[in-house]
Amino acid sequence: AGGPVEFEVDLQDFSELPYVAVTIALSDEQLRRVVTFHSLIHSGVTVPGATHARAYCTVDALPLIPGTYHIELVLHDGYHVVERLEQAAKLTVTFEDLFGTGLLPAARHGYIITPCRWRI
Repeated sequence: AGGPVEFEVDLQDFSELPYVAVTIALSDEQLRRVVTFHSLIHSGVTVPGATHARAYCTVDALPLIPGTYHIELVLHDGYHVVERLEQAAKLTVTFEDLFGTGLLPAARHGYIITPCRWRI
């Protein structure tokens, strides 16, 4: 939980399009959207039309609570969805004692585990 992750997406047979933008979306087990990574929005990156290409999305820190997350892949032509692959894969996040307390917030407290400091 909380460490870096890199997603690798193989793209095929989209040479008729000038370019595509790629979106990776993570949803919880009830299929509620948790976070989205969009190549054009986050990095200004599109993939030129081709018969085959590979796109990489590196996330420096993904501080999700432990659980299983569904990965959805979406290709856009800039305005419209070209292809959507729901539940393309699963990501399992395991417990890691990030704060040194041995404790972990329950899922009802949110999906993101972010360090903070308290003072009294």
